[in-house]
Amino acid sequence: MLKKISNNLFIISFLPAIAYWYLEANYPVKVAVVGGFLLSLVEISFEKYTSGKLHQISKLNFFLMVLMGALSFAEENGIWFKLTPGITSVCMGIFLLINIYFRKVSILMEMNEKFLCARTKSRPIPMSSENLKLFFGAIERHLAIFFIFYGVVLLLLAVWGKTSTWVFFKTAGFFISFLFFLVFEYISLKLLMRPRVNS
Repeated sequence: MLKKISNNLFIISFLPAIAYWYLEANYPVKVAVVGGFLLSLVEISFEKYTSGKLHQISKLNFFLMVLMGALSFAEENGIWFKLTPGITSVCMGIFLLINIYFRKVSILMEMNEKFLCARTKSRPIPMSSENLKLFFGAIERHLAIFFIFYGVVLLLLAVWGKTSTWVFFKTAGFFISFLFFLVFEYISLKLLMRPRVNS
């Protein structure tokens, strides 16, 4: 059941960008913006209905969608609307970097502890705290760089690229790129942790 809901949310997350691309090609910009916004509203409502809550990133993305959508509607210029996912991605990357370097907090370690606590009903026994910090710290740094880099790519495509190209990188292109990132991450973490495992 949970897997089916996740799959539906995954598919629905594509719809605002695809709808905008189709509507922009066939109707005035105002129609495209309204269509994209309405499907964004469907997306966030579905998330709230299925999970019972909204993640902070979903709230940020929807707030930006409303703000940028209003600018696009007022100026009849779709670029503002298309900037939204790029800004969200850059914000995610900056947020991760702030947590790592200023707050000294690892979101992934916190999630790992919560998950283990929920599974074992007790505080998890750390398997080498230093190794875990190094492991999760490396992942978060790389994720932050990935999100910032990908966000900049989306911003550049929103301003200078074709809408069809922007839609590809906003939807399927993101998951293809993230798959390559995971392969890179697996290899880099193996190299990073090998000396510590062998020592």
